[in-house]
Parts: sequence; structure tokens; C-alpha cells
Amino acid sequence: MCAQRTFRRDNRTSLGGQERPSIRDRFEPPRSSPPPYLRVRSSSGGGVSALGHCAVGHVHHDPPRHVNIDVGCTLIPSPFNPPNRPGMPMEVPMHVYVVRKDHANMDSLPFRFGVHFKRDTFLEVFDVSDRREDSRRADRFHVNAKFRVPDLPNGPVHRGHFVLLAGSVTPKVVTVWRTEDVETETHLSELIRNLRRDGIVAVDDLLRLHPEHVSGRLRSAAQLFARLLSDRTESDRGRLDIAAQQAREDAQGLLNEIAEANRAADAAKEHARVEAAARAVAEKARHEAEELAYTEIHRASELQTRVESLEQQLLEERRRAKDEGSSVVVTKPDTLVRVNQGVLYRGSSCTELVMGGGSRLYMKTSTFDPLGRVTTKAKSLEGQRVRTTCWDPYNAPGKWSSQGYFRNVYPVPN
Repeated sequence: MCAQRTFRRDNRTSLGGQERPSIRDRFEPPRSSPPPYLRVRSSSGGGVSALGHCAVGHVHHDPPRHVNIDVGCTLIPSPFNPPNRPGMPMEVPMHVYVVRKDHANMDSLPFRFGVHFKRDTFLEVFDVSDRREDSRRADRFHVNAKFRVPDLPNGPVHRGHFVLLAGSVTPKVVTVWRTEDVETETHLSELIRNLRRDGIVAVDDLLRLHPEHVSGRLRSAAQLFARLLSDRTESDRGRLDIAAQQAREDAQGLLNEIAEANRAADAAKEHARVEAAARAVAEKARHEAEELAYTEIHRASELQTRVESLEQQLLEERRRAKDEGSSVVVTKPDTLVRVNQGVLYRGSSCTELVMGGGSRLYMKTSTFDPLGRVTTKAKSLEGQRVRTTCWDPYNAPGKWSSQGYFRNVYPVPN
């Protein structure tokens, strides 16, 4: 079981018949506190069952380094590694997991940073930034971060580009690069991996070569290959050639996959952009259609209100005309061009309406508009389509309307 040691519980009592303290009471604090992303619990008490795997999902591996456990326990991950937005720094340190026998610990860390762990290790990284998803593998992500070797708290600070395996509270380190040059670092990683796998180089060799890598003399796969070739026997050179060729093929395969993934991602982004643009156009058209429909409905409602108001006014005028024994004659719609006041017509001062069709209509103001309300109303309707009314007696149809008189004026709703 991951990170767990068995123990024999001692139930004997001490002298004097007093029961000895329980194993939980006798648990001594570790010499160095475990990382804050772990909770240490006894596997024998409290009803807490032991986990069958570790924080990174491994069933069989060495107990994690830097956690001093004196009794059987379970390491329970807690949500300490919060996700951060791409490009944003983490507010708190992040913890990652280095597996002793994996590529990161056997190849990348020794050669690129001069670091190798003898056991599976929880590593604290800080100043984490530029998190982004891996273009090829959905279960991986990248971050830039700094770290120190846990055994050397005052040692040098390293900065690297981490490729991490997601899916657990504590991400596992897949590899670590010194730069973000994907092509160069991929070729270098594959060469180191193949050389070490074929027994041409060991971890100690990579540790010895680290200063030359940091100095810049061994930054590429070609430089490393030439360096190893210079001090090898003829038979070793043949093996080195084979391993290097395999590394080149593996690296090119990975780079092709990355390029294809990037092309697919770019195509997906472009498709999403086109779809988003189409949605925006459709949404704009829908919004404009809704606004137009609302405007038309509002205008129709206003028109209906005006029509009903005019009908009511005309109905009221007909009642008054009926009370005086007259009927109301309503003209056809015409444009009211101009209103003239004080025009003498048949010996009386009148308000004159000049209509678009060429006709002129008159109203004797002293009798029918002494307060000037109809004249004012007519002035406000200049340039608009209007109807006029005239009252003719029941017993003399056309008496006044035929002489060009009007009694009132109404706007024609558009």
C-alpha cells in the first residue's frame, strides 16, 4: 500500500496496572512537517480506511521522501493545489510528484538541473505561471515554475518548464525543460531517454554532463551526440548511432503529433471563431428584428390610440351638429399647405386653409372660432394630411359645404 508501513500494536500494560498510551498517543511529530497538501492518519483507528493508491494514482512505488511516518498511516490528498487561469501566477506554492523511475527523474532532472532523487518525492514549486493545456495530450498541462531540492532548503533556485500529468490533487511530473523550445527540448529528451534505456549512459553520466549543458555546450541533441561519440569505442559508437537514430525518429514522431494537434487546435479555433461570428450576426439580426417588431407594434398601438381619439372627437362633433339640426360633412384627406388669418371672405374676417389640391376653405372666426382654438390647431397641422368638417342643415344639404366653409380640422393618422 502506498506510503504505508506496518506496525505491531503493543497492548501490554505498564507496571502499576496502568494502561500504556495508545499508539496514536505515542506518535512522535516528524522531524520535518509533511507538506500541507497531505493529512497523515493512522490506518488502525478512527474508522479511516487506508487508500490503495497514492496521490498520483500509483499502486506500487517507494514511500514519498521527506515525510517521516513512524506508524502505519494513510496519506490523504487534500485540495491544496488550486487551478490557475492560463498565464496567471499562482498565489500559493504548488506541489508536484516526482516518481523515482520515471523519465523526469532519470533523464531530465539529472542532465538539465543536476538533480536526481533516490526515492519518489513530493516537490514544492513556486512562482508558478503560464499554465496552459498540452496541445497533444488532454491529460497533461504545462507551467513555468521555480523549485529547490528539498534536502537543500538554502540551495540554488532552479527554474524550469514543467510538463505535468493532471487528474489528481498532486500532479505528476512528466518532464522538466530549461527552455520552452519544444523542438530542441523534445529531440534532447528522446536522445537521453534512448541512450539511458539502451544502457549507453546512466544517471551518473547525465549528472556529470550537467555542467556542460548549463554552460551551453550541450544544449541540443546534436551537441550531446557529438560529445558522447568523442570518447566511445567503435562498438559503442555503433550502439550510439542506433540509439540516436531511434531518438530522432521518436522525437520527430512526437513533433509531428504536436504539429498535427496544433493544426487541429487552430482549425477548431477558427471554426469556433466563424461560428461565434455567425452567432453574433444572427443575434444582431434577431435583436434588430425584435427592435423593429417592437417599434412597429408601438407605432401601431399609438396609431390605434390616435384613430380612436379622432373617431371619438368626430362622434362628439356629430352629436353637437345633430342637436342644432345639422349633419357633418367630412372631406377627403388632403395636405394642409398654409393657414392664413384675417382673410376677408364674403364680407367677413375668416381663417383661410390653403389645401394641397388647390382648394381654399374658410371659417368665420367671430362666429365659429372667437377664442382662436381651431385656428391654432390648424396652424399646428401645416404640412400634414388633414380632413375638414362642415355643418349643413338637414333641410338644406350642401348649403355651407358647397360654398367652401369649414368648421373643424383633424389630422389623418399615418
